[in-house]
Amino acid sequence: MAGAKLARLSDREGMALGVGLNARGALEIVIATVGLRLDVLNSRSFTVIVLMAMATSMAAPPLLRLVLRNFDGSPSERRRLDQEHQLAANKLVGGGRILLPTRGGVASLLAAQVAGLVWPTGSVSLLTIGSEGRPGASPVRDVLGNLEVLDITSMSESAAQAIVDEAALGYEAIVIGCSGARTDGLFSPLVDAVLSTSPVPVLVVRMPRLGDGTLPWAFGSALVPVSARDSSLAGQEVAAYLSSAIGTQLHHLYVSTGPTSALVPIFGDYGARTASTRQVLDGAARLATRVGANFASDVVYAENPARQILMTAHELAVDLVVVSGIVRHSGDHLFPGQTIERIVNETNTALIVALTPERPA
Repeated sequence: MAGAKLARLSDREGMALGVGLNARGALEIVIATVGLRLDVLNSRSFTVIVLMAMATSMAAPPLLRLVLRNFDGSPSERRRLDQEHQLAANKLVGGGRILLPTRGGVASLLAAQVAGLVWPTGSVSLLTIGSEGRPGASPVRDVLGNLEVLDITSMSESAAQAIVDEAALGYEAIVIGCSGARTDGLFSPLVDAVLSTSPVPVLVVRMPRLGDGTLPWAFGSALVPVSARDSSLAGQEVAAYLSSAIGTQLHHLYVSTGPTSALVPIFGDYGARTASTRQVLDGAARLATRVGANFASDVVYAENPARQILMTAHELAVDLVVVSGIVRHSGDHLFPGQTIERIVNETNTALIVALTPERPA
């Protein structure tokens, strides 16, 4: 309890600490047994020590329950436990290790900025492909926030293979940046190769296609399409934690492709009376509220979801679009779905795409 006072813990925490550390168990019995064999202790001393170990060990649990009855912990401890509970329930942002490949370019800076804002806890391995100590890696390291950073260098001739091999060593996700330049593939040859074989989810952070490509980028508003698919949750999590960190205004957009007769206009937040629509948007709202994000929700009927998402992004003049899906292959072609593919090809704003590997049936 005295130690707890020195650490400025509350009286309740100090009492719990004292009771918990007061238990004598196996170590004391081992010491008593050795002392008896060495004739340092007699049988009476040995009996006293064993009885003390038994009494204190048996008394600790009920005393701890008594001391901590109706005690929820300090505010900081409650926040920590709530955060751990939230991260454990997430699909993508779980507070584990993430891998951030870099060549020191501007795209890596944006990816590192997003990783530092989205992941509240955990660690990041900064994988530099090529020569060790590349000067461009230092700015990338500086924008990673409070994450623990581990530097890794790979001399592999294949950058994509080096990234995938490292990701297979127990990482939660890969966060990789790419420029906004148009290519024949989905993002870039390197990013597409990583997406094709990655064993873990990949968060692709693409720079805006408009502008001079210099830092910093400010994400004042973001459009987040939501749906009933589990793959939609990854994008919602990324956007919610980003908003919680820097106050980005999120626009949750549910695009309904059902018959118009199923949508009944009402005076409310969602604009539709269907239970499935409310369930999806309520889930997105709960997630955003839980992490302290700023958000608004809207429902739109459209035959083409991708076109509607692009139109809404243009009308709202958002700084960022966040989408998520599953990586599939159509022959040699990387196919994340028609909606995501069109958004990637046609949007000019900054873009975050969370793609999860397709699991075998």
